[in-house]
Amino acid sequence: MIPKLLKSLNPATVMVLLNAVYFKGFWLNQFDKKKTRLEKFNIRGEKKNCKEVEMMHITERFSIAQKESYKVLELPYKGGDISMLIFLPNVINGLKDLESSLTCDFLRDLKQNMWMTRVNVALPKFKIDYSKSLKKTFQNMGVRRLFCADAQLGGLSKESDGLYASDVIHQAVIEVNEEGSEASAATAIPIFRCRVEEL
Repeated sequence: MIPKLLKSLNPATVMVLLNAVYFKGFWLNQFDKKKTRLEKFNIRGEKKNCKEVEMMHITERFSIAQKESYKVLELPYKGGDISMLIFLPNVINGLKDLESSLTCDFLRDLKQNMWMTRVNVALPKFKIDYSKSLKKTFQNMGVRRLFCADAQLGGLSKESDGLYASDVIHQAVIEVNEEGSEASAATAIPIFRCRVEEL
């Protein structure tokens, strides 16, 4: 799903630290491909940002919850241990407020207050690819030394003097379709060596 995380390697690169995760799950109740059709979908919670998308449909018993500001649906995967939660704000511009409330406690309380009922589900079929340099994010959080020549990365190499991270690059992909969903994420940290020229 992520064929190329780094476009190229700088000649100063000594090593690259990599982390990757992958998931593929099939819905316990799969959507019928014959029922998928083009429909309008509201993007970013704004009426002016409607787009035609492939909308999947299923009528089945699912766990749901309804609150004043949102509805939530739980789509279980085969195996029973993992599920996807789908949130739908009740107000047009309610997505940002809903996103800001998503904490571990919020999700734990939510799961305890869900109930099973028969639901008509319309869900967009989609694939999202996201890539970002996290260097500035880390620096804004106070992690600055990692990107300097005095980073002290002694455990990485016998010759650890002058090793530092040049960047932190993160990429994630998720695809949701009638059969289930597939997702992967990877993070790469290129490590450079600071060269000091003798005079």
